[in-house]
Amino acid sequence: MSWDTVLGHDAVREKFATAVARERLASTFLFLGPAGIGKRTFALKLAQTLLCPRVQAFEPCGTCPSCRQVLAGEHPDFEYLCRPADRNQISLDQLIGDKSDRQGLCQKIAMKPFYGGRKVAILDDADDLRHEGANALLKTLEEPPPKSVIILIGTAEQRQLPTIRSRCQTVRFAPLDWPLVQRILIERELISPTDRAETLARCSGGSVQTAWHLFGDDVMEFRRQWLERLASTRVTGGDFVKALSSFVERAGKDAPPRRRRVIEVAHWAAELYRQAIAIHAYGGPTPAQQEYPDQELLQLAHACAQAWPATLDGLTLALDRCLLIETQAMANAHMQTLIESWLLDLNQAAQGRVPAYPSLATFSPLA
Repeated sequence: MSWDTVLGHDAVREKFATAVARERLASTFLFLGPAGIGKRTFALKLAQTLLCPRVQAFEPCGTCPSCRQVLAGEHPDFEYLCRPADRNQISLDQLIGDKSDRQGLCQKIAMKPFYGGRKVAILDDADDLRHEGANALLKTLEEPPPKSVIILIGTAEQRQLPTIRSRCQTVRFAPLDWPLVQRILIERELISPTDRAETLARCSGGSVQTAWHLFGDDVMEFRRQWLERLASTRVTGGDFVKALSSFVERAGKDAPPRRRRVIEVAHWAAELYRQAIAIHAYGGPTPAQQEYPDQELLQLAHACAQAWPATLDGLTLALDRCLLIETQAMANAHMQTLIESWLLDLNQAAQGRVPAYPSLATFSPLA
């Protein structure tokens, strides 16, 4: 399989190809970018390329035992580590081993390459590292074993500890263009019928994962109602707190999918407030917004900016409060309390009842 299967990141690929050709490839990398844009796919293809003994012009052959083993996850010189499905973080045992003498990533990457070439390790997702796990990894990142390449995958620089960032070469991945998201949805048959692919792609923010999560009439309908409620500047009116809670509960019986859903809802709100801030500050839609893919969201952001009774600082505070939701959700805050306090804070921001400093988040009962 060639690099043609990795879509949208040609410039990043060329940088790696040049580094390998010049024998100047670093040992530790931090891949950053929104979820669902292909960072993991890129990292896996890079691992296959670096481990392929028949590689030519930075293209793995795809047929040798090494290439097949990487694809099957059975290569002795390739390690892949991610957060267990039933946990909120990468465990310390996964990094340094456990009492049963099972080795962790740090021990495995330090062993000599089985085939005599490189060893490659991918840690996905670095956002799920906690302080104890990051500290256990620091020595390996600071003094990587010879002939090793370690790749950490995350979504945002702010979510990585400074000690991790300082020991890695950061590689930034941009969101995909919406036509490319549409193409992926159709070619990989991720949705049916395919005539909805364009709408989902335009609302995706350049993420295939986001587009797929939007698939379903109830999701898109609730998203529209949520954005309309935000644009009205009175998000706690009527039974909307109950409606939001019900939408989150429908994500599943377990806590992790419910927390992911409330984070997605917060991301929708944050994007509306970002666009509303630009419109409010500019006095109308900016020239750049004429090319914005999700024109329906942009129209509601315009309505929000016009109806906003408070100052521009209030919009900024509302955005700040939405960005805080992810941290609170992943910290296992009580979901119903989180939702109620969040919507109450958004109402307060709209009415200008909270001072611009300190941050609105300080006044949340969950902050």
